[in-house]
Amino acid sequence: MRVGSPAAPDEVLVKGPNLFQGYLETGDNRDAFDDGWYRTGDLGELTGTGGRLSIRGRLKEVVARKGVKISLAEIDEVLRGLPGLLEGAAFGVEDPETGERLAVALRVRSGRDGGTLTYDEVCAHLRRAGVATGKLPEQVDLWTTPLPRTPSGKIQRRALASPPPDVRSDLAPRLQPGA
Repeated sequence: MRVGSPAAPDEVLVKGPNLFQGYLETGDNRDAFDDGWYRTGDLGELTGTGGRLSIRGRLKEVVARKGVKISLAEIDEVLRGLPGLLEGAAFGVEDPETGERLAVALRVRSGRDGGTLTYDEVCAHLRRAGVATGKLPEQVDLWTTPLPRTPSGKIQRRALASPPPDVRSDLAPRLQPGA
């Protein structure tokens, strides 16, 4: 184990014969490894004489839009109060204008208008809950299937950025065709 990667000086990396060796799709390994070390995405520090590891958070639990850091956990928490929501999560998408844009993946009850929500409805809910305008998402993806999860049950934020073909996206005005 070591701490420090090109992406973050406090990212935890691991390596060894009994650990994860790579993805079947070799392209997925490009960002997952640093010179043979697996990038966990955990932020940590080594303390004490024995080098005890303390985990302090996750590397990608924020989106940086035009230099402003937006907490994904904060948006996730407010989304939980969205009427008709079965599950939802915030995630980041690369954006040539802003660096990253905040997106949310939602799966809602099918009885509510066929299981749809609009971008405007989601933003209105977040505003009512006190989310600052600068932290509103610019993309709402509506899933009809369960969101992808790890074996331990955590939503896989990275997989949300590559949704299946049946996911419908509703975009902020600046991202609309012809804008």
